[in-house]
Amino acid sequence: MGEKVDNKVITKAADEVQKADVLLVLGTNLKTYLCTQLINYYEGDKLIVVNPEPHFSDKYADILVSERVDITLEKILKELGEV
Repeated sequence: MGEKVDNKVITKAADEVQKADVLLVLGTNLKTYLCTQLINYYEGDKLIVVNPEPHFSDKYADILVSERVDITLEKILKELGEV
């Protein structure tokens, strides 16, 4: 938190967000500084937020998973037969 991020990294991230069909936001809400900057570039179809803490910005998610990221990712891996 509060760390400076290199402009080249932010530019690359914005380019990748713009190309994404699905955006997966893990462990944070949509109103953190970096999220608000990058979300403006998103043109895809599904915005998925995985965050255990409720937040007023959750209403912008197409899919909201209100649990810890590690638990959600483990469930996904099991579903894919990876665990």
